[in-house]
Amino acid sequence: MLISDFGRQGIDRCDEALGGPGGQSNWQQVGAGRGSYEVVETLVYVGEGKGNYNKDEVEQVQRPRAVISWQRRLYMGILCSFLAAGFVSLVLVYADSLSWGISVVDWENCLNGRRTVWEDPFKPGRDGSQGLAQVIEYNSPLSLVVLCLGTNDFQCTHDHRAWLSAQGTAKLVQIIRQAPIEPGMPVPEILVVAPPKIREPQGPIRHKFHGAEHRDHGLAGELEKVASEQSVHFFDAETVT
Repeated sequence: MLISDFGRQGIDRCDEALGGPGGQSNWQQVGAGRGSYEVVETLVYVGEGKGNYNKDEVEQVQRPRAVISWQRRLYMGILCSFLAAGFVSLVLVYADSLSWGISVVDWENCLNGRRTVWEDPFKPGRDGSQGLAQVIEYNSPLSLVVLCLGTNDFQCTHDHRAWLSAQGTAKLVQIIRQAPIEPGMPVPEILVVAPPKIREPQGPIRHKFHGAEHRDHGLAGELEKVASEQSVHFFDAETVT
C-alpha cells in the first residue's frame, strides 16, 4: 500500500495544528488517548512584585513561529493518516539517528549508526536484525511498526548499493512477522519509510559517508519494490519538505 497521497493529507492537517505551513496555533494534547487538543491561554505577570496582572495593559507577546523538523512532520503526518483510517493504537518506530526524539509515537527504538542487517566494525550492536524479534515481543501488542533504515548501509565501511540495502529491509520485515509474540496478540502492520537521499557529506561525517551519495542512488525505488512484494505500506521521506 502506498500512502504518499494519504500521508500528505495527514501532514497538512498536522501542519495546521503545530503552527507550521498552513496555520499557527497554541495547543496541547489532552485526555487519556491524547487525540484532541485545547487552546492554552498565556498570561504575562507585570508590576513591581510581578504577582498580579492587568489584562488591559499587558503587552501582547509575539511568539516565535515553531520550527518543525521534517522527521516530526513525517511521523505526525503518517500517524494522522493511519488514525484517520481507524486502525492504529500503539506504534513502534525502529530506525537510526534520523528519527531520534520523535515523541509523537508510543515507542521509539532509534540507534545512532544502525544498519539494516550489517554490523559497524567500530561500534558493536548496529546490526538492526539482531534483537529485533525481542524488541517486537517486548513492546507488543503493536498496531504498527515503522521501519526507517538504510542510510548507514552506505557508510564507507560497506560497498553496498540500493538493491542490497533494500534486501536488508526485507529481512527485517520477515523478522517482525515471525517475532515470538504471545498467542492472541496481533501481528503488527509494517510501514517502510525510505530515508531522504544522501547529499554530499559535509563536516565531521564527510569521511564516514564518503561516496555515499552515489551508492544510495535508487534506494527509494528499491524499497518501494520490497514493500510491494512483502505487502507492507510504503512512504518516501524525500517527498516531505
